[in-house]
Amino acid sequence: MPEDYLTFIILGAVLIIAGIAILISAALSGRKGHKECTERVMAHCVRIANEADVVERDVSIGNEGSLNFGIKAPVFEILYNGQAIELEPHVYSNVCDTQVGEAREILIDPSNPQKHYDPKQEKAKFTLANVIPALGLIGFGIMFLCIPAFGI
Repeated sequence: MPEDYLTFIILGAVLIIAGIAILISAALSGRKGHKECTERVMAHCVRIANEADVVERDVSIGNEGSLNFGIKAPVFEILYNGQAIELEPHVYSNVCDTQVGEAREILIDPSNPQKHYDPKQEKAKFTLANVIPALGLIGFGIMFLCIPAFGI
């Protein structure tokens, strides 16, 4: 086997290992930072926040250069301890499959109800942000490993 192929084998192995590491890391950190969210409550989507809401918020905190085109997020309201609380969205996306009026069970931090965890949104974030790039790395790794095997 020519020495040039060793470079392809090493690169392929590194890409595959990086892809697998991203998948494992994403799977292990899925609920990281949300361990305090232990109380289940029913949340109702009261509106869909859009890019204008985000830009307005970013400008108010000094991030005038933000570009948030086409992003959306559901804004939920919960009834907790007899008080209606509107939950600020923390996961924005180009795709928002939540409808206004939709009810969904979420988890909140009993000591700070604004801190919440929506498993459905986190699952979507996990898929888009981690799985697709990881599979791309693994695919390129396999491609590089095939170069020496086929003598290309």
